[in-house]
Amino acid sequence: GGMVHVSSLLAAHAANMASSAAPPPTAPFVAAPEDYAKVVGAGVLCVLGAVGVRYAMNRHLESEVALKDKAASRNYGSNAGEEGASVRYREYPERWLMLGVYALCIMTVTILSGSLMSSQVPATKLFSIKAYDIVTMMSVLTFLMLPGTIFSELLFHRVGIKNTCVVGISLSAAAAWAMWYATYAKSWALEVVGMVSAGLAGPLLGNACTALSSSWFSIDSRNFPTAVGSGGAGAVASALFNPYAVTFVQQLGFEFFIIAVVTTVVAFLYAILYKESPPTPPSAEEPSAERTMRVSTTASLKAMATDINVFILLYCFALDGYGFGLILVTSILTDIGYGQHEANLVIAAASIGSMSSMVFAPVADRLKRRDERWPTWLMQICQALSLLSTFALSLVLKPGMFYLILFFFFLIGVTTSAAAPFLLELIAEITYPAPESLSAGVALTVFGLATFGFVQLSQVMKDDVPKGDNAYESFFWLQNVLFLISVLLLSFVFKADLKRTECALSGEREEEHDLL
Repeated sequence: GGMVHVSSLLAAHAANMASSAAPPPTAPFVAAPEDYAKVVGAGVLCVLGAVGVRYAMNRHLESEVALKDKAASRNYGSNAGEEGASVRYREYPERWLMLGVYALCIMTVTILSGSLMSSQVPATKLFSIKAYDIVTMMSVLTFLMLPGTIFSELLFHRVGIKNTCVVGISLSAAAAWAMWYATYAKSWALEVVGMVSAGLAGPLLGNACTALSSSWFSIDSRNFPTAVGSGGAGAVASALFNPYAVTFVQQLGFEFFIIAVVTTVVAFLYAILYKESPPTPPSAEEPSAERTMRVSTTASLKAMATDINVFILLYCFALDGYGFGLILVTSILTDIGYGQHEANLVIAAASIGSMSSMVFAPVADRLKRRDERWPTWLMQICQALSLLSTFALSLVLKPGMFYLILFFFFLIGVTTSAAAPFLLELIAEITYPAPESLSAGVALTVFGLATFGFVQLSQVMKDDVPKGDNAYESFFWLQNVLFLISVLLLSFVFKADLKRTECALSGEREEEHDLL
């Protein structure tokens, strides 16, 4: 459906370019007061509905815990603890609700962070700035991953994962309202304040993706929720939002108002619906919430710093995030001779491709039940395909080749995003018992810093060529070399030590022995 829609937009664009006698465009839509009221009313209804869902969920979980006779069934384990107490390892259906409400948070934050980039042309007119100001601002947001991660770790250890995420989505809502007001005040300074606040809030949510997976999902079904939380939900949001991003200055205010209302509503939904952990853990390893409070951050970081396998995975993750590529899309295509509309379509195509993680991840989970090494093998395959995709893209970045550019950006989204959740889960595996929130935070921080560095490096390496030629050719060939190095490291140096999986399986084997 998404690809069909993008194709229809491309066809419409080609038709418009082919006809110089086309009628003048109609006046852009301008929201009336009743349109603002409808948005607010829909948000209030969503919050009221969430209260009812929370009540039903609590009743169901209480009834599940009360069914003691299920403790001996095939889907449950039992281990020695306090007298008369049994610990059952199982997955609750509410895990999908937890994943869904967390995904909503990631989607709204993704749209908020990318809203200026998607509406770059009208934003430059409204704030009287240059396109490079927005590009630089976007790269600064990735640099904010470092202070954001430090802030998130301090909160994780003091108030827990849920409350940290509540702080993150609430800060995002405040940032959204500041950015909305900035469109009316025409204040670029206030817009920057809102963007910086959103950048600091991002890690408070994003670093919890693998912790959510380990809290609610069993050891052999975590790649999919990690894929959704680490990029899949954001890819869906970008694919839905970018083709419809406004292109007129008069529409920016209403667009940011909708984003602010939705972000605020989602903050309420998360606070109402999300639970830190289920009544009983899904697997036999120590629950993530307990390790977050118990395991020392300093000791965990020291262990990571002495493991060459961690460095290899972080290097690959910095490339596979490919955030610097998407930040530069508008600049790259504009230099070649394309416009904002084409850039939005390319970003949307790459975002649609990024949904591949939600296809590959459940396949990896199923294959892992046969052999625990399958996610590692799939990640290595995806990395090799990423190399081929980036190499092909560097050859077609020329005028008159828009459809090939669109296709290869889509392919890069497919291959790089497919590998990303495997990398996050592998980092969590080999750094166990370090909390998943810490390992994800380190990975996302490295990605953010790398993105900031790549964007700046791309400007330094930018070739002095005539208008219409690819000024980023040298930079793209450097990127090809870096991907080649990542493939060689994964193929000949990396060794996967699945500590977390082994701990969970050994715990389950011990409990089966106790039952016998």
